[in-house]
Amino acid sequence: MRPGLTITSEGNYESPSDPGEACYAGSTKRRSVTPEEAQILQREATGLRCLEIGTGLGVSTMALAVTAASLCSVDSDDWVHDAVIPELSLDDVVFVRELSEVTGRFDMAFVDGCHTKASVLRDLQFVATALEPEGRVFIHDCYIADVAEAIAETVLIPICAYPTRCSLSSFRYPGTVPS
Repeated sequence: MRPGLTITSEGNYESPSDPGEACYAGSTKRRSVTPEEAQILQREATGLRCLEIGTGLGVSTMALAVTAASLCSVDSDDWVHDAVIPELSLDDVVFVRELSEVTGRFDMAFVDGCHTKASVLRDLQFVATALEPEGRVFIHDCYIADVAEAIAETVLIPICAYPTRCSLSSFRYPGTVPS
């Protein structure tokens, strides 16, 4: 695990040096996936071309990078690029700041960026265009109202709601081949 992270009572990692997420004007600290969720993502990413929206603390990034054939991770926050990414030492991962910088097609996407409804809708609309027909999208924090509302407004077919503390779920888009 990345040095300097602590585990919360809910089982997520957090960083004492985190100034707060820029998309919430710094009022909300980042919380990562749990170790259990990292294992699920790592297993599901095996051999796949993966897109991650929301590098955050880098916990899911590190998990995905272990087994994915390739990984592109998007995060617009300066603190993430200045303080987190250099500590990850993941030379094979492509890190970008904006969705407009993402190129290529993906077999799997993990969405855990800004959790406002508008941001999640934007992320899911982008993923719909970047995902291969048989691809799956994993979404973190599905219990948060804005995330749940964005999912409800997006045409997604549920595949699995994992019994994790932070509500990790997988979906596919209609017309895609179930995997």
